[in-house]
Amino acid sequence: MEKKIKISGKEFTIKSSFTTFSYKNFTGNDLLKDLNKLNKLNSEIGAIKDETERNNRWLDELFPMIEMALKMAYVMIKEKDKSIPSYEDWLSSMDDLMADTSWLGDVFETAISPISGQLQKN
Repeated sequence: MEKKIKISGKEFTIKSSFTTFSYKNFTGNDLLKDLNKLNKLNSEIGAIKDETERNNRWLDELFPMIEMALKMAYVMIKEKDKSIPSYEDWLSSMDDLMADTSWLGDVFETAISPISGQLQKN
C-alpha cells in the first residue's frame, strides 16, 4: 500500500510492504507491539474522566508517540524512496512537526496494511 502524507508541510509517499521487518531493523522494536501500545494508551487516556488529568496525560505521552510515528513514517518513506537521507538529517529538515499531526493516522494505517488482511481472516 502507498499513500501520500504531509509532515511539516512537506509531501512524502509512504509505502508499506516489508515495513514490519524494516522497522524492527531500524528501531529494534516490534511494529505490532508498538502499535498495540499506542492503541492501549489511546484507550487508557480516553477513559480518563477528568479533563485536566486527561490533557496532562496526553502531554506526557505526546512526544514518545510522535517519535514512534516519525520512525514508522521514516521507514516507509525510505521503503518508497531510497534517496532519503539518514533519519537524523531527514528529521532536522522538518520545521514544525507539531503544526499538523493529521498524518499520524495515515502512518499507522499504512504500516499495518500489509498484515491487516491476514489479521481479519483469523
